[in-house]
Amino acid sequence: MLERTHRAVSIAVGLAALATVATFWPAAPLALLRASPLQISNAGRMLYYGIGRSASVVVLQQNGALAMRTNGLPEALVDMRGAAPKVSGEKWLVPLAILAQPDAASLLLVGYGGGVVLEDVPESVKQIDVIEIEPRVIDANVATRRFRKHDPLTDQRLNIVINDARAALNLTNRRYDAIVSQPSHPWTAAASHLYTREFLLQSRAHLTDNGVFVQWMNLSFIDESLLRSFAATVLDVFPEARLYRPDPFTLVFVASRSADRDRPLLAQAFPRFGINTPEDVFVTLAADSQALHQLSKDAPLITDDRNRIATAAAQAGQSMTADAADRLLAPYDPVRLVGKLPVPLEPGYLARRLANLAATHPGARARMDTLASALDPASRSAYEVNAERLTADGDRDAAQDLIQQGLARYPDSDQLRFEYIRPWLTRLGRGTATKEVTAQAAKLTGSADAVVRGTVLASQQRWADLHALDTSLADAKWSDPWKLDAILLQVQWRCQEEGSADARHQRGDEALAMLDEAVAARPAIVLYAHRVQSALAAHRTDAIVESIWEYGHGLFADAAQEQPERTQTREALTGLLQLLDQQTGTDGARVEEVRGRLLDDVRELSPSDPK
Repeated sequence: MLERTHRAVSIAVGLAALATVATFWPAAPLALLRASPLQISNAGRMLYYGIGRSASVVVLQQNGALAMRTNGLPEALVDMRGAAPKVSGEKWLVPLAILAQPDAASLLLVGYGGGVVLEDVPESVKQIDVIEIEPRVIDANVATRRFRKHDPLTDQRLNIVINDARAALNLTNRRYDAIVSQPSHPWTAAASHLYTREFLLQSRAHLTDNGVFVQWMNLSFIDESLLRSFAATVLDVFPEARLYRPDPFTLVFVASRSADRDRPLLAQAFPRFGINTPEDVFVTLAADSQALHQLSKDAPLITDDRNRIATAAAQAGQSMTADAADRLLAPYDPVRLVGKLPVPLEPGYLARRLANLAATHPGARARMDTLASALDPASRSAYEVNAERLTADGDRDAAQDLIQQGLARYPDSDQLRFEYIRPWLTRLGRGTATKEVTAQAAKLTGSADAVVRGTVLASQQRWADLHALDTSLADAKWSDPWKLDAILLQVQWRCQEEGSADARHQRGDEALAMLDEAVAARPAIVLYAHRVQSALAAHRTDAIVESIWEYGHGLFADAAQEQPERTQTREALTGLLQLLDQQTGTDGARVEEVRGRLLDDVRELSPSDPK
């Protein structure tokens, strides 16, 4: 009897324990999932996590973007809804492929990541295959698609294959007009074999006769010897290759099966990524094929049997810095050949592009010197370039003197004339400029003249008359010094002119699109100020919040040390806070994040209490 009772109790206890185990679900190790072996921020709301067969995948909401991590390593940074475009070399991979092979109808992408590479594939490409080794990467993109600005997964041309890239290529005879390879973190087991001679040979075998191969690399993962070796490996497989550097830390190799197909300076535009002219492409060119041969001379190849990508970088423990890359590539800089190229380029615009890049890439300033040395000092272009150099160094008075000298020598130059009157544009609008400046402004023609007349109309709030100038303003080319001024005038009338609610919303959307193209080409704080205005006109709450974030951060970063200017900045940030508090129907967590930083910036700019 006792034995039977004991047995019943044991069974009951066992069943209870099983029930507890069955219903127990341990909490996710969120701190571990956020952890990274690199010194990168792990802050932000976690929107997705998953444990896959080759990696853990996490998506964090950070600073108006989606930060994807695999095994704690940065995989992609994706623009969120309403956000202005962010400068990223990754966005250049497909444009560079299409510029090199304009007739491309088929594309293979190795590594989906955040899908940023596929956000603007031209309609001329009819087939897009993607090989991604980790299915959780695709799951993460699906789970967070409602947050992102562009979703490539909706593209009907897309076909995703879950497999290792080399295994997948072994299973097909398909050939492509362009293969874009962006396996991240080359020292890792899942990626290191995609940087070897054998993989390049395999890729070449899957290219059409006129196909191009594009390879992404990041300075953070290599040293000088590895860069030389990879360049040697590319040139061992492909007869022609070039190296581009669209941002300080991104390197992009563009290689082709036949030399006559490497045509990177065609004028096809990718305005979403800031690619509007041949100069925009040329300014990112770091080394042509001849230079790469010199750079890689006698460097050992990277092979499956001797894969230094997988071993040498990890052993060295030191990656190449942007400054080190500047020094290494300086002797091969193509800007030294301006004036000797078969494609005519505008040196003045190249100088303005380099000056803009110098804000985040100090090495661009030295390239301006190289550009100047390639020009005839007495040429019109030299006056433009040298004035831009002086302006970049903060000597605006000397720059104005040089422009005045150039204008005296080249009195028919609208470029020099506009640069001469630029400091007085506001006074021209108010009618208070000097007679000399007014006389010079009157000599401008075409879209430059439209900018001056439009400035006068905007100062008088004559929006309908400014609207009438829109076609002339739109004629401004990206290489013109007044292009951004023309865009801002086009934006102003769209935000200010009266009309029905639907018409104002439509014009606000048009203004946002124009500003985003301008931000992609030449980021400037004034563009974010107008973006706030445009988002209000469009009734785009998400864009209002993200524009406030960017504009507020820019104001704070540029705040001077003098208290009067700090006070003005603090008042402007306070106004942005008030505007932010009026926004409803959007992501509350994101609004609180923006509010928190604005409040921190206001406190930082407030006068210290006397002790």
